[in-house]
Amino acid sequence: MAAAGAEIEAALREVGRHLEARDPLAAATAVDRLGAACVAAARVGLDDVTRARLQPMVARCAALATETNTALAASLARLGTGNRAHRAYNDED
Repeated sequence: MAAAGAEIEAALREVGRHLEARDPLAAATAVDRLGAACVAAARVGLDDVTRARLQPMVARCAALATETNTALAASLARLGTGNRAHRAYNDED
């Protein structure tokens, strides 16, 4: 049981580290590892102490993911706006 919690903790730390570095591709790979750790933990179960220890890490990763998604959406919107402006400028010639 302790090993399962440690695997989840390590994966959450890795996800958080990649999200903080604004590296969503590496974060996605780490999320795969997190998923595998969660599947393994589901087989053996986690005690309440372990769940309580992991909860702040889960919340932190969720907040970082939200920030990353917001930044990505803003970048894509700027790109779309720039492309539309470029097309409009070229159409006026």
